[in-house]
Amino acid sequence: MDSWLEIRPVSDRCDAPETPATHGACEGRETCGAVRRRAEGAAWRAIVRERLGDDIIIGYNALGAPVLSRLAATGSPEITPVPDDQICRITDDYPDHPGYIGVSHTRGWVAVVWSPEPCAVDIELKGRAISPAVRSRYSIETISDWCALEARYKYESLIGGASASESETVPGAEIDVPPSCSESAPVEVRFVSHPELVVAVVGAKMKP
Repeated sequence: MDSWLEIRPVSDRCDAPETPATHGACEGRETCGAVRRRAEGAAWRAIVRERLGDDIIIGYNALGAPVLSRLAATGSPEITPVPDDQICRITDDYPDHPGYIGVSHTRGWVAVVWSPEPCAVDIELKGRAISPAVRSRYSIETISDWCALEARYKYESLIGGASASESETVPGAEIDVPPSCSESAPVEVRFVSHPELVVAVVGAKMKP
């Protein structure tokens, strides 16, 4: 199966129910944020199961990267074992390995990339501002730079090249930033054209 990338719009309207706490308005950003996160999570999981089947089980590794497995062929709830001491690909040795996914979301959009080998994706709204703290810490200037950095970090988290404990928050930054990848082996980042988003992909070799 060829690698694929799907980008899907998600409603970012807050439909949180009226409660005494909100007084008829979504004045609590946490409430609206939770609604949007649930919608984004449901959207990318739907993409995975539409593409790969309802028997797919979605989990996370120790570094927080999404990983796939399948129900056992018997239909029992047992998860087909996948070795975790190596980077397992779809090969003759592991023909039932479900492959790899990378997931990203930004307000109003979700993206999923799938590949028989480790992969990652990051999406950001075009024109999104990068805080001075982030620009200084990572020597980046544009949202494309940030998108590429995020995609590399996600890829390295999947293959075990970055530690979750290294994550940090830069004072004054509007988002958490990953540890530096500057000392890692070079990773090719490719950009995919989209009218509203910056899209950076690592590891998935897709047909033009």
